[in-house]
Amino acid sequence: MVSAKPGATVLLAGTHNEPLLVGSHYFNGKVVVFTGTTLGDFDPGQQAFWQAPEWPSILRAAIQWSRTP
Repeated sequence: MVSAKPGATVLLAGTHNEPLLVGSHYFNGKVVVFTGTTLGDFDPGQQAFWQAPEWPSILRAAIQWSRTP
């Protein structure tokens, strides 16, 4: 389990409110960190996060956030 540093923005939290995408300022720019993992098994009827139809738009939004001043 990880936690976001003070001043960081949790862009996406998991089902247990754990930070999955975290953004922060770094020098003159911004950085986005993915703290999840692709390891493990899924319960029947569940899908991997990267297979969710929302995943591309989530990544796009995180990249756009990182590019704004």
